[in-house]
Amino acid sequence: MQRTTNLIKKFKILSVLSNSIFMVWAFSFCLTGFAQDIEKSIYITGNTWDTSNTEVLSQIIKESESAQNPTLLILGNAAPKTNFKNSIKKQLSLVKKLGKHVIFMPGNQEWSA
Repeated sequence: MQRTTNLIKKFKILSVLSNSIFMVWAFSFCLTGFAQDIEKSIYITGNTWDTSNTEVLSQIIKESESAQNPTLLILGNAAPKTNFKNSIKKQLSLVKKLGKHVIFMPGNQEWSA
């Protein structure tokens, strides 16, 4: 009887140990075996109406040149209250490298014009 109890204990210990080893292996496989690739790079900015300082847009364009499938989202206030055509033209000339992957969303400045 004592021998059977010892065998059952050993079997339980081996079972827990093998389950633990399997879990560690499965976890490490998931970390390395299913690495995800970047499918799209999205750059988000706003308040780009002041075209005297285009550093942010220029940096986004520079970074997007090495990115996979880049898209630029400008979240409003891209146009000043006055002289908005020139401001938009300058911004479009900066972001034209992205082609059709630029999205302008209107903000307070655009709605008030």
